[in-house]
Amino acid sequence: MRYYLTNLISSLSKEEVRYFKIYNTRFKYLGEAKKVIQLFDLIRIKKVDEYDASIIDQFYDSGSKNAFYRLKNRLVSDIEASIVQMNQKNDEESTIYYNLHLAKIFFHKSDYEKSLNYLEKARKIAEKTNRYDLLNTIYSKYIKLTRYNSKLDIDKYIDLSKNNLELLEITTHNDLLISKVNFKLRKSNFSGKNELLSQMLDDIVNELKMKSEFLKTPLLRFQMNHCVRGILLEKKDFSTLIEYLTSSYKEFKNEKLFNQEFHEEKLILLSWIVNTLPRSGNFNQINIYINELQEALTEFGGLHSANYRWLYYQTKVIYYSFSRKINEAIELIKGIQEDNTLTVIPHYHIFTHFNLSVLYFYLKDYGASLSAISNIILSSDFNKNAVNWQMAISLVEIILRIENKDLIFANNRCAEFSRRFKKQLKDEKYSRERDFLRILKGFTSLSNPISNPKQLHKISDFIEKSPQFEPGANEAINYKLWLISKLEKRDYYEVMLETFDGL
Repeated sequence: MRYYLTNLISSLSKEEVRYFKIYNTRFKYLGEAKKVIQLFDLIRIKKVDEYDASIIDQFYDSGSKNAFYRLKNRLVSDIEASIVQMNQKNDEESTIYYNLHLAKIFFHKSDYEKSLNYLEKARKIAEKTNRYDLLNTIYSKYIKLTRYNSKLDIDKYIDLSKNNLELLEITTHNDLLISKVNFKLRKSNFSGKNELLSQMLDDIVNELKMKSEFLKTPLLRFQMNHCVRGILLEKKDFSTLIEYLTSSYKEFKNEKLFNQEFHEEKLILLSWIVNTLPRSGNFNQINIYINELQEALTEFGGLHSANYRWLYYQTKVIYYSFSRKINEAIELIKGIQEDNTLTVIPHYHIFTHFNLSVLYFYLKDYGASLSAISNIILSSDFNKNAVNWQMAISLVEIILRIENKDLIFANNRCAEFSRRFKKQLKDEKYSRERDFLRILKGFTSLSNPISNPKQLHKISDFIEKSPQFEPGANEAINYKLWLISKLEKRDYYEVMLETFDGL
């Protein structure tokens, strides 16, 4: 992969850079190690192109490309080794692997007492954290050790292994089911348009309930929680969903289930809460849970924070948007764009620019809004999104073109939309998008669309059939509210806030 080294260096946090420098001081008197640090600083600080042939001479008088490639590989290897060493005891799983590795080393040295000692340490942590997958490996190593240690009861470990395999089969089965559901939910973008998916979620929950009757472990309780909230979201039952999420969070917190092993579950549950609150009419509580999420992101040395910081920022943007703090939201997004550690998040580029586009739209700065959304549509990642996301982004661009009086361009975009999503527009589950597109075509082709009787009938019919406004829902610019703003000749943002206050 081209520019792997550059991307790896850019992804490092300040703490990881500092640790890498400390890690390499072990070799500070060795010539090649000095070159490693020099190359690291050239790429990180001076932004030198790692494929620029001219920098080879800075390291090797002979201009040897092979020697320089070896140096780059050495730098990659050293960075990776320092990251592993820095994080090897940051969580229980890493500690288990650490002890298993030591148990293996001493086993091969025929020092079976020390091997058993490290195996015991690994077992205690794995049992405490319900790591049935790792316990499977651990028990097999115990059985292997019985050949060399007569004090170990092989029958005991065979029975433990059998019981563990049953638990592993159940949890693996549940994990696969939940992974399948989560994948399908992401593909549908939680649109609520897939009845088969809702039925599938119901069936899985019933299956999990049966299994949970005899296995009340924290892991299965979290798995059950995953499925129930997925069902409620797919059905758009937000009032029940937020009640379920907040009560589950308090229950798990009171029972102290959010230990280091399940810390990610805490972050996920808080993320669900802060994203559901605006859509359930409980906006007043959102700041409480945003602060809880912010605090949770710092726990256990910032464990998993890189994966969930974006959700925290996204929620802050929503909070600012409905609190009339648009400029603060824009500054937050711009700060996010400068944070290199967030670039590893899937679709990071699309989410940041799409948020900026909508925020500038609120301010009626249509030029800046179009510039931001163009960065999405012209990017190579655009076609990798779920088709309903592609449709939503494309419709927003047409709205912006109309607002900016680019009517010819907007009309061409409508025609392109019809061609590109021809298959989807024939599907009844996309009838809302199809009807809205017809209205948009009227705005681009009619001289006075608001006074045209046929156009007015389409608009009135669309507004009447539209569901209640949901803050933070899939329509970044709500189609119904945009049409109301056109009919009433008012700013969209004011109509949106007024509707939101009335929820």
